[in-house]
Amino acid sequence: MRFQAGIQVLLLVVAVIIVVTVVRPKFAEIQFNQNEVVGYRSALAQAGGYNERVAVLLNEARSIPIPARQALNTYLPTEINATQVSRDIENILALNNLFLVELAAEEMGDVTVTNPDESDRRSNFVRVDPETTEIVSGLIAQRFIVNAIGTYDQLKSSLQDFERNAYPLRLVELELQTQELSPINEYTIVLEAYALKELSN
Repeated sequence: MRFQAGIQVLLLVVAVIIVVTVVRPKFAEIQFNQNEVVGYRSALAQAGGYNERVAVLLNEARSIPIPARQALNTYLPTEINATQVSRDIENILALNNLFLVELAAEEMGDVTVTNPDESDRRSNFVRVDPETTEIVSGLIAQRFIVNAIGTYDQLKSSLQDFERNAYPLRLVELELQTQELSPINEYTIVLEAYALKELSN
């Protein structure tokens, strides 16, 4: 009898060891796999919702009339034509009787904002790079440096025309050098033109 009781205790100890070393880890692994499956199904459902939303947005974009698309492309093109922008700047200055001394275009670059305030509302075309605190927008920009000579009123009307231009021309910097007892001043104007980046697949 003692022998049978000893075998039963030994079998009980072996069973507990098997449960602790084999069965319990397998249950944990099964639980982990079940959580993975649930997460995968939820991600799949979200992806389906996102695909539906993209399809709706594509259909809306395709339904925009051609004249409206052309107007949008004029206001915010997908590329900056430096020659056209330079010609427009020259024409605006000539229209306002400012004498153009020099006009130079710098290289194009991405529009970025560093150290954003989290409370600010961001527009839809801005994405945050998780590696840095830099926000990269969906825009590219090119600066145009203008040196011109004229009166203050001529400069003022030129700036108003830059503001009313068919596409955005932002005044980034303005310096003026005045001549004593002369209404004629020399101006250095830095303007920035924008375009939407092409979306990559």
